[in-house]
Amino acid sequence: MQADFEAATVLNTYKCDKDWLERAFRESKIISVTIPSSVETIGDSAFYNCGNLSSVTVCEGVETIGQNAFRAYANLGSIALPSSIGEVGDAAFFQCQEMNHVSFAPGSRQVKLGDNIFTQCRKLAQVTLPRNINRIGNGMFQDCLMLAGVEIGQGAESIGDSAFASCSQSGSDISARPGRQFR
Repeated sequence: MQADFEAATVLNTYKCDKDWLERAFRESKIISVTIPSSVETIGDSAFYNCGNLSSVTVCEGVETIGQNAFRAYANLGSIALPSSIGEVGDAAFFQCQEMNHVSFAPGSRQVKLGDNIFTQCRKLAQVTLPRNINRIGNGMFQDCLMLAGVEIGQGAESIGDSAFASCSQSGSDISARPGRQFR
């Protein structure tokens, strides 16, 4: 089942009990969204290319962000993700051109991060990743031209191919706990 709000220009309320459907709001003209705690999964491409969307609030309780969920979201400046997040799919924030800051709330659960999550987020400057991550995925920060710092939590067993390719900001500080430094 799939909802389709592509042509919607005004949407006051949309109630969804568990999952935001795949491609539900893809290319719609919505301006803001609050994803309530009752939603466990933001589906693949749910908010893909929503050019007018300027505000997203993700509430505690959301566990999964699907592939391409916020891809090409033109006006997203920053996002704070709750500690309930356990998985972020491939290219979830790919090409979010205006994004400059991302933070994950501290939590104890292991977080699975996909590939190319922040690729081509050209203004992304600062990232606070979850404390417990599985890895830094392939191309995770590729072409993040303003990236100045990333703090890598414990549990990251590998850094994928091209994870920091074309990050041209000189003096970037990439640190890993405990005591590992990558430059």
